[in-house]
Amino acid sequence: TMTTRKDPNMIFRIIPAAFLLATSLHALTSCPHSKVEESFNLQATHDLYYYGLGPALRSFITRGEDKTSWMTQSQTCDARSDEGSDGSTCVVGDYALPYDHVRFPGVVPRTFAGAFVLASMAKVISFISPQPMSPIFVQFLIRFLLLLLCLVAHVRLALALEYYSVSKPKSHHTQAKKSTSTSIQSSHPSISAYYLLITASQFHIPFYSSRLLPNTFALLLVILAYAEWFYGRPR
Repeated sequence: TMTTRKDPNMIFRIIPAAFLLATSLHALTSCPHSKVEESFNLQATHDLYYYGLGPALRSFITRGEDKTSWMTQSQTCDARSDEGSDGSTCVVGDYALPYDHVRFPGVVPRTFAGAFVLASMAKVISFISPQPMSPIFVQFLIRFLLLLLCLVAHVRLALALEYYSVSKPKSHHTQAKKSTSTSIQSSHPSISAYYLLITASQFHIPFYSSRLLPNTFALLLVILAYAEWFYGRPR
């Protein structure tokens, strides 16, 4: 029979992570309002949650190969009405897109990747929810999901720092092939605990971890990239 070895230092990793979760939740619940910099990702998440990709796919099919005219027509839509600056209706192909960015395109191209991930996760939760979710609750849920993603990234980086501290920088690449879990179990959790506690005690990370800023999505990916680097698995 196989026996499971318990990690005696696990409690010292859970408490700092719980503290970071608590401070982030406090920032989310005490200040639920939006910053103007969040407007694109927040509206994009709203549109993808309520309208999905169906309108975009239908418009893609109906417009055929005339992609240039579609882009030009979308960017000339007047934000004050449903008509373009030249009097034409804000329609893509034969189907009017309900997305906010069509009427408010802005001057900088932006990605929908982060908004699509959050909207998809929230939509799955809505399918299993016993009650319909109000828009304000959907906004809270989306912020909370982003908060959890950021928390997971920080915990992973904390464990990576702990792993790196016991693998010795001079032999880091040679020891990267060893079991990560074994190395973490044999290490002292002070480094990961300090990292999470210092992060939780500051203002910016707990507050902005639930804000749909472009920098928040970018920071999440950078943290995961650093974690992989400390594990000796750069990509």
